[in-house]
Amino acid sequence: MKAIINSSPLIALGCINKVDILTKLFSEVLIPQEVYNETVINGKNTEILNAIRACKKFKVLSATNIVLLEFLNDHLDKGESEDIVLAKEIGITTVIIDEVKGRKIAKLHGLDVIGSLGILLIAKKRGLISGIREYIDQMEDYGIRIGNDLKQQVLQMVGE
Repeated sequence: MKAIINSSPLIALGCINKVDILTKLFSEVLIPQEVYNETVINGKNTEILNAIRACKKFKVLSATNIVLLEFLNDHLDKGESEDIVLAKEIGITTVIIDEVKGRKIAKLHGLDVIGSLGILLIAKKRGLISGIREYIDQMEDYGIRIGNDLKQQVLQMVGE
């Protein structure tokens, strides 16, 4: 299965040094050019850059449907817009987005949405990581905001 990732989940996984989990869960991970620019070029996140360079499963692509991009840019961040447009253009059904508004619009476009914590849940269920709490704590220490209800729900799902 292939997926397209947005900046926030890529940054969240980068801050806990777990970008490589994506390559174990998906056959290919597409990174929209706008997301790459935000996280690697402008963000200078070496963890993300090193992970992308280390594995051929990561591919940076640009969406071409300018009309849909411009329309979505009126409602979303550029990265989220390009996630959705690229998914529609290529026929990929799974996008990795954390922001509520982006998730809602992606679902309206018929896409399956997973977030950072969803990636950790899947990784835990497949035995790729032993626990989730430590990673959530690291994300929060890094400055990533996670709602308390969501946090408790996820931890309850894995018995932590």
